[in-house]
Amino acid sequence: GVLAGQASADMTTFTLNKSQAMSLGLLSVTGTGSLLAVTDDLSVYGNDTMLGQVGFYGSLGKNSTMTIGATAGELGLAGQNYDGFELWLANDDDTFSWEVALYVQGQGTSAFVSLAPHTGSTLTFDFGSLVTLGSETELGFLVQGAVFHISAVPAPAAILLGLLGFGAAGLKLRKYV
Repeated sequence: GVLAGQASADMTTFTLNKSQAMSLGLLSVTGTGSLLAVTDDLSVYGNDTMLGQVGFYGSLGKNSTMTIGATAGELGLAGQNYDGFELWLANDDDTFSWEVALYVQGQGTSAFVSLAPHTGSTLTFDFGSLVTLGSETELGFLVQGAVFHISAVPAPAAILLGLLGFGAAGLKLRKYV
């Protein structure tokens, strides 16, 4: 499988790890808005819940879009070949759904996905072929919404809980087959 922050020999999809997600920052805003914090500290995050390991807290004006990311050089990816990019994102807000998408300069933007309150999803952006990332190639995610709390990189407990669930389901099926 794919390890966080790496690609295996048989897969070339890149997945951000926690330290790479912590290095993401504001790339651009279409309309009005600001990125107020990138943090792994819940007291700084300004919300009761952070489903992922790294929280992004910001505000956007109506019909605005924010791009949060970094360059391939900053993320240690320059000169490497990938055919895709994936990132787990969660909506940590109580009330509103947010629209999110992945972005890679030169490859475009994935389709926007709506994240309901307190839900997470792995977004995948397939490039269609191998792409060598230049040191200045920007990659990250886009968000559309008002005041948002979005976290990235699933928490280890969430990963473990998911694996235990698959294991339990497999055992249950095995007993009855």
